[in-house]
This record gives sequence, C-alpha cells and structure tokens, in this order.
Amino acid sequence: MTLFTPKKLPNAPLLVIIITLMGAFAPMSIDLYLPAFLQIQEGLGTTDSEVKKTLTLFLVGLCIGMMFYGPLSDKYGRRNIILIGATIYSLTSIASTFIANIEGLQALRLVQAIGAGACMVVGRAVIRDVFKGKQVAVMMSVVQVIMMIAPLLAPLVGVMLLYIFNSWRALFWALTFFGSMAFFLTFFFLPETYQKEDRPNITLCETFNNYFLILKDRRSLGAMLGCAFPSGITFAYLTGSSYLYQAKYGISELHFSIIFGLNIVGVIVSALLNIFCLRRFNVITLVIFGLGWMSLSGIVMLVIGDHSLIGFFVSTFLLMCVSGFIGNNIVSQIIELNYHRAGAAMALNSSTQFFVGAIASLIVTHHQEMLVPVMGISGILAVIAYLTLYQPWREVSTTTHNS
Repeated sequence: MTLFTPKKLPNAPLLVIIITLMGAFAPMSIDLYLPAFLQIQEGLGTTDSEVKKTLTLFLVGLCIGMMFYGPLSDKYGRRNIILIGATIYSLTSIASTFIANIEGLQALRLVQAIGAGACMVVGRAVIRDVFKGKQVAVMMSVVQVIMMIAPLLAPLVGVMLLYIFNSWRALFWALTFFGSMAFFLTFFFLPETYQKEDRPNITLCETFNNYFLILKDRRSLGAMLGCAFPSGITFAYLTGSSYLYQAKYGISELHFSIIFGLNIVGVIVSALLNIFCLRRFNVITLVIFGLGWMSLSGIVMLVIGDHSLIGFFVSTFLLMCVSGFIGNNIVSQIIELNYHRAGAAMALNSSTQFFVGAIASLIVTHHQEMLVPVMGISGILAVIAYLTLYQPWREVSTTTHNS
C-alpha cells in the first residue's frame, strides 16, 4: 500500500468527495438494507429480532473499529489506515453475498463494521489535518450536506435493487462496489495528510492513553455526550421505524423509503442553514440553539409520537432535522480542545455516538414499544449532558460575535 503515494492533495471537489465517501460508510451500510429486513428474515428463515441484531452488531463493530484505528492514525498516519479499513469492508461485503444463515451474516456485519469504522474516523481526522478553526465546522457541514445524499438515496436504491434482482444479496454487491470505490480513490488520489514530523513522538501505549486524557477533561466529555445522545434518536429510528411503518401502519417499502427520505431532507436543510449561520454567529450559539430545539422536540415526541402515524412522523422530523446545528459544530469544538490528538478524539467521539446508538438499537430490537420513549429521552439527555459538563455560558461571554 505504500508502493504508490500521491505527492499532493487532490483538487477541492475531489477531496470533498473522498472525505464524504469516508463519512458515508455507516449510512450506506445501514440505510441501503433497511427495506430488505423482511426479505432477509424470510430468505434466511429467521426472526425479526435476529435480523435487527445485524444492525446492532454493525454498530458495535463501528465502535471497535473507531476506537482501535483512531489512535493508530495519530501514530502512523491516515492513508494506510483508510486503505486497510476499505479492504476489510469490501471483502466482508463480498462474503455476505454468499452467506446461508443469519449467524454468519451477523458475524460478517460485525467485521464489516470494523473496516467501516476505520474509514469513518480517519476521514474526519483528515479534515483536521487540512482545515483549521471555524473552517472545520464549515467543512463538516459541507460534507454532511453531500453525505446526506447517501441516506436519502440509499433506501430508494435498496428498493430498486430488490425489485430488479429480487434478492437482498444484491445489496451487498452494491456495498462491495462502494467500498472498492473508496479504496481506489484513496489509493490513487489521497496523499498522507498527517506527516511524520507533525505527529507526537509518543509510544503506541501513550497514543491509546489519549482516550483517558480526553475523558478526564470535563468539557471534552460534555461535548462528546452532547454529540452522542442524538445518535440514540437516529439508531432507535433506524431499528424500529421499518417495523412500525410497514407492520403497524401498513406502509409499503416504497412509501417507507419516501418517508425516510423526507427526514433526511430536513437534515440537509438544517446543515445548509448552519453553514450560512456560521458566517454571522459563533459555534457555541448555534449549538445551544440546536440543543434547545432538540430538547423541545424530545418533549413533543414523548407527548404525541406514539398516538398516530402523523404524530410519529412530525415529532421524528422535528427531532432529526435539527442535527445540522449540533453534530458538526460540536465536533469542531472537540477538535479545538484536542488538536494534537485529533485521531483519538474523533475515534472516541464517533465510537461514543455508535455505542449510544447500539444501546438504543438493542432496546428497540427487544422492545419495539420503546421506540418513541428512547427517541424522546435521547434528545433531552443530549441537552442536559452538554449544558452540565461543557457549560457553554462560560465561553459565550468571552467569545466575540465573529469568532
């Protein structure tokens, strides 16, 4: 993998595409096969809960991959870690097309996610290497807007592939193509962005010790929890919405994909608004606005989300579309606080998100009726954690309007 290395960064559009591909591993891997849950259940002769475990195990694998590869990228650089992750992802995607039982698919999804986790966390660290200050938040928002095309189109693409090939296995061939594309674009166009002379001269053990240093910092912990709890909303929805819409309310696969896509449109709009607002307001102000909205939306979810199809859709839309004001801005704060251990910080932040998501997914897997409470409470907990630990009001008074 080191025989060929590009000598300079690609042009801006191509760099954005490569970073976006890194970030899209999770939404592509999850959203593409959501409409196929019932078909996988029938094809492998298993139960709904066993199929849902493939999602939960994928989230666990993401956590493992991120926690392991993040510090390694701080020690050994970004490029080779991405190539290793993309290789693992592609090979396990191929193997998934031949699997004959649900236990095998669950195991492969776990390993596949470990490869995806490497690409996702290191891709975010590349943003830290190339961009500085408020540019990080802007770049995160730009990437999110483009990246949202993946969860917007993935369910629709999944339905189309199911109709064309009449087999859920075709979805994993599509993931194989996606992983291979990320590998070759990185191999031929992305140089090492974290040069050896810029890396801290520490041992591998000290690199992993960065996790404890980050967690000891109250503000870093508060920012991470504020970023993580909203994942409970997202992954509870991903796990339980297919059953709720299709089994309880009788929505077709196509209509489910459209409803799912409307929520993603809300996320895109809020991310675009965030880019515009960053020109006039500081990051902390936008985070507080977003978390305040999320807290109120969580209360709305708890009040009306469980009573009708419209009530659930409206409260879900309110909860999810505000994410453009939260995640990207908080990530920029985390990078600012942990500038020289960005790989470990992004690994810990991302794995915390998916750990919370895995817990929410597991709860909904075994207790479908908990979907609405988990989504509503997650939004409220995000606000409490961020305000209690990060205490943003201490910065607001000292931060200028244009910082």
